[in-house]
Amino acid sequence: MQPTRLFSSAVARQVLDILRGTPLPNGMQDSPARSLAFKTGTSYGQRDAWAAGVQAGWTVVVWAGRPDGASSPGITGLHVAAPVMTRIMDTLPASPDTVGTPLRALAPLASSLQVLPEHEGPRVLSPPNGAVIESFGPDGAATPVGLEASGGAQPYRWMINNQPLATPPGLAASWQPDGPGFAHVAVVDALGRASSVTIQVH
Repeated sequence: MQPTRLFSSAVARQVLDILRGTPLPNGMQDSPARSLAFKTGTSYGQRDAWAAGVQAGWTVVVWAGRPDGASSPGITGLHVAAPVMTRIMDTLPASPDTVGTPLRALAPLASSLQVLPEHEGPRVLSPPNGAVIESFGPDGAATPVGLEASGGAQPYRWMINNQPLATPPGLAASWQPDGPGFAHVAVVDALGRASSVTIQVH
């Protein structure tokens, strides 16, 4: 596949100039020699924390999160991924041109980051565990909350606060909250295996 340029060189330089002014995380100090340009991001439900940095010809991208895709309350790109990215940058030579051999991993991959075996039973994908969902409008009417699962053996059965949810055949599962508060959402597959999440609706 041939690479495709998305921005002109002038635009790319302007973006890098803007990103070089980003404050470093956790009190880290930058210097003119480093001239690090970076951007962070945190996905909905705090399932992914990202940091991407450019410095002296190097590009380093760090992802933090759970291998199974579940929520990790408290993680953010700035406070979790960015410090790792900057420390990696500190270990790299001044320029990629000075590297005579391919870079090797600095350390063995932590067991928590290794690939996990596939989850055998069902898993709730949406809403994610710990999600805070805006369902009720100014008029008090509730917007249905979409439900999605994967894995296990279909068909799925859904339970809301230990009560079965009626889902018409052929339609995507959804739940209409009857009031604000916490809710326990569980999915059960055809073999009786289950998983659940707890969310807050308001």
